[in-house]
This record gives sequence, structure tokens and C-alpha cells, in this order.
Amino acid sequence: MSVGLYDGGATTILILPLVAMHEEYKSRAGRYGLSCKVWTTDCDVSTAPQLLLVAVENCAWSDLRAYIATLIRLGRLARIVVDEAHLLVKHESFRPCMDTLAFFGTLPISIILMTATCPPRLEKLLFAKLGRKNYQVLRRSTDRPEICQQIIPMRMEQADLEERVAKHIVQTTRLAKSHERALLFCNSRDECDRMSALLGWMPYHSSVPIEDRSKAMASWKDGRVFGLVCSSMLNCCLDYPDVRYVFHLGPPRDAVDYYQAIGRLARSGRIGLSIIYFNPALLRQVMGDGDDLFGQQVIYFLLSDFLLCRRLHPAFFLDGIAVPCVMMSQAQLCDVCEAQLHLQPPDSDLHRIPDYLSPGLSVRPLKAFQSCKPADAPTQWSCLPDPCRQPAPNAMFTHHLAAANACLSAAKTNYGEDPSYTIRVACNNLSKSCVNCWCNGFKYHSHSLANCPYRPAGFLSEDSKRWIAAIRLPVGCCFFCGCPQKVCAYIVVFTASLSQIFS
Repeated sequence: MSVGLYDGGATTILILPLVAMHEEYKSRAGRYGLSCKVWTTDCDVSTAPQLLLVAVENCAWSDLRAYIATLIRLGRLARIVVDEAHLLVKHESFRPCMDTLAFFGTLPISIILMTATCPPRLEKLLFAKLGRKNYQVLRRSTDRPEICQQIIPMRMEQADLEERVAKHIVQTTRLAKSHERALLFCNSRDECDRMSALLGWMPYHSSVPIEDRSKAMASWKDGRVFGLVCSSMLNCCLDYPDVRYVFHLGPPRDAVDYYQAIGRLARSGRIGLSIIYFNPALLRQVMGDGDDLFGQQVIYFLLSDFLLCRRLHPAFFLDGIAVPCVMMSQAQLCDVCEAQLHLQPPDSDLHRIPDYLSPGLSVRPLKAFQSCKPADAPTQWSCLPDPCRQPAPNAMFTHHLAAANACLSAAKTNYGEDPSYTIRVACNNLSKSCVNCWCNGFKYHSHSLANCPYRPAGFLSEDSKRWIAAIRLPVGCCFFCGCPQKVCAYIVVFTASLSQIFS
């Protein structure tokens, strides 16, 4: 919620797909000093609040439509806002009320749809629900650098898996601070009940009476209970600043549900940890007749791929462009990137983007460097933009040295020792990018210093030329180490100092 959404005494109508969101918005409105009510047939236009909360189920009521028409006629309605708008499509199969909102598109008033997880292919469908053909989309990256993503496969029977997961969660959260909280998402109510018994946490799902759910939430926020074992009903309407841990027992249903769930993490800006526990023997690719609107296939490939950064599969689907951990400033490394950081020597294929994630390439990779498309790769992903043509994010060489903290720790020197040695050791540890070529301004330097292909005369060998022609890197980015390939502001300074070090 932003204070900027509200205009003095004018009313903003907030359409909420989940009743549980009402209490959250009332609390936020109170913090900002805004008058707020839930719409009922007793509401009076003359005392309309600044924020009027409306459940989707009530949108078809003639009384509400007459109330809105009167507000517009009096000039008292500022706008209509739909929060968690992706649910208009995601829930339409079992909630007919989602098809009753086209009426609002006929009104002479601004309509705003808000959601943190809207794949590009979903945009037209959402606005079609509101009966609007002309609209403007404002997007920001779905991925958040403060969240660390990990995946832990466990091959065992379900009962043993649940006990092992409970023990791992207890071990992982043993150092949690008093203000930090945890959530465990399960795919069934029975799993929620069993895991709550194993962990001593409180269950939160649709079979739990509303009064008990309210008590569980109050206990959780007050710190009397550290964790909640919940269904997906909590992945959209929970805003607690210090959720430190989000666990999943079994694969999330789809990419939208997964990123909604981990979106509960680290809302204060601190570090958050997401872990998915699953049995790989039970992992199955979901085959559908229509488009994969919410990313079920993404979860399959996310859990099957232990070579690619965990951020890439969901981000390509949700944003159309993805950046691995090592390319994000101050990002928490996922389990894959953490493992690759400590590989000696680095595997040159580990950070490659698979061909099926970057269609439309004009250069065919050499067979030795080719990442083959899996037989079960989703064909509908061909509509994604070519990531190799996307611009590099703003970054400096120093950012990525700081990100390689584990490497830098091995390069510590005593006070007064020559700092050039520290820099050299750090760069060698980071040397999936050739510092020598970088210093000389050469375009291609995504190789280690020890394997620099340049001859003393400065010409490439034929083998090196073929390798360069085959390598596929986004414009200005290196997916081998995360170092930017073009440095504008500090190139002169670093060139002078590093050239002396490596001479």
C-alpha cells in the first residue's frame, strides 16, 4: 500500500480476491491514518471512507454497482484497485465470481491491477477480465536479491521424508532470533496437520475454523509460536516484516505460487532463506493441453536442473529476462551458485543458459560446448525474448569481488603486507574471467587467466576463434563469473594497477 494512492477525501475502492486480506489492509490503513471500511449494503455515500474494501464475491451485487455509480456522479471516486490481480485468472475455474468484474471496465474511472507475480503472457487475460483493451503495464523485477533459494532432494518414503524434513527445519532454525518467524507450505491439509504435530507449530488451512486461524495468526505474530504450517492460502495475504524462513514440503504447484510464497520472506530487507524438500523419484512433468499460464513446467525444470542458477527458470517465466545470483548486487547465492563458487577449477558449462531458454540465436554452438535441449523442454517458452540480446545490469568489478566473499577470505594478508598480492590472489580465485584481457579492453575475456587464448603478438589462434564464435553470452554480461564485460568509469584506474600486478 502506498500513501500516494489516495487523494484527500476521495474514495479508493479496493477489490480483494481473498477475505483474509481485509484485516491486513485495515491494519495498514491505520498505520497511515486512513479511514477504512469493508463495504456492506449499509454503507452511506455521504460518509464514504478514503479506502473501501470490497470482496470479489460482492462485485456482482446491484447495490454495490449503484453505490459506485453514485460516487462517480458526485466526483467522490478516485480509482478502483484490484490487489493480487493474478487470482482473477488463477481462481476462475472454481470461483465464478471472477467473471463478474467486466462491469468495472465500462466505468469512466481509472482501474489499477496490482500483483507481484504476473507472467507477461497473463497481462491481456487480466485486463480482459476488467473489460479494458487499452492499458499500460509497469513492471519491476520479480526476483529479490535478499532471498537465498535452496533445493534439497530426499529419496525416501513419505513418512520418513516428513520426519527428516522436520529434523532439518529444527536444525536450520536453531539460531533464529526472537523477532524472526518461519512458514512451512504443504500441498495438502493432511500434510499440514502431520507436520504441525512433528514441529510443534500451529496449522493454518481451510479446514481449521476461522476463530482458530485468527488465534494461530495472533500467536505467530506475537512470538508465542515460531512457525505456521500452512496451505497456499497464506502465500498472498501475509505481510510480516521478519519472516526469515519459508519451507516447502514437496514441489510447489507452479512458479506463481512459489514466488508468492517466498515473497513473504525478508520484507524488512533482511536476509531470507527458502528451501524446497522433495522426493525426486516422485517428480513428474505436468503435461497440459493448453498454455502453461502459471508455470507448472517451470517447477519441474527448476527441481530437475542442478547446474543452472535457481533464479533463472522462474525469472525467465515471470519477467521474460533473468539474472543469476552472481550478476545481482549484494545477492544471496542459491545452492547452485554457492557450489559453483567453490569449484576448483571452474566448470565452463555450469552457468550456460540452455538453448531452449534463449531461442533465436544466429550462432550455432560447437558440439563440445552445446547445451542440448531436453526432450521434455516446454515448447511454449519460445515466445520469451532472447536473453543474449538483453542489456547487462549496472555493475562494477568491485561489486563482484565483494560477492565472492568466500574467495576473498582466502586472500587475507597481515597488516602492512603488499596489497597487490591480496588483489592478485582474489582475482585468481575469481578468475573465471580473464583479468589480463579485461585490462587490455579485449571484448572476450570469459576464460581463466591461466587459459588466456591470446598469443604474445595479440592474435587469436584458430581454436580460440572457433570457441569465441560458439560461446553465447548476453550483451555485456559474463554468466561464468558475473563480472561485467564493459567497465566505463574505472577502467583507467584498474588497468594501470592490475597491469602492473599481472605483468
